[in-house]
Amino acid sequence: MNKGDRVIEAGGGVILELSQCLDVQAPVDQVYAFWRNFPHFQDMLENVQSIRKIDETRSAWVLRGPMDSVVRFQSFITALEPNRLVAWESEDGDIPHQGRVELTPSEDGKNTHLRLWIHLTPPGGELGEKIVRLGEMLQRDYVFEALYKIKRAIERQWASERQKAGKK
Repeated sequence: MNKGDRVIEAGGGVILELSQCLDVQAPVDQVYAFWRNFPHFQDMLENVQSIRKIDETRSAWVLRGPMDSVVRFQSFITALEPNRLVAWESEDGDIPHQGRVELTPSEDGKNTHLRLWIHLTPPGGELGEKIVRLGEMLQRDYVFEALYKIKRAIERQWASERQKAGKK
């Protein structure tokens, strides 16, 4: 697991915390704008079946889960700090979770350090525990792969905008 990843046993259940960091070759305002436009994630991430924006702070998500299951939840934004932070929490759905993306610009302002943190509470019982144990191995890799796809999309978009503006 990533150094920050861990499984916590709490009250007879388990909680999975995942964290990933990477650097994006784009300024922080571009990374923030891309992350705030999350409905387009369904075009990039294969397990996302649909994302429906309900209002400015709420959205309904449908994901492909383990063993051909369907995972549904509504998410709401709990904190927004332009060019610095996007945080959310599920309010209704199959797997309670919280998440946040923290952004830090490089000293020269050309790149952005991105840290993603997700806290999942899988369904209880033996199945939930198996999902978490499997998640220790699989979720870390999936989260990194998904984050890397988002990173590449941001960088492609930024390179395209710079090219259109005639900058190198």
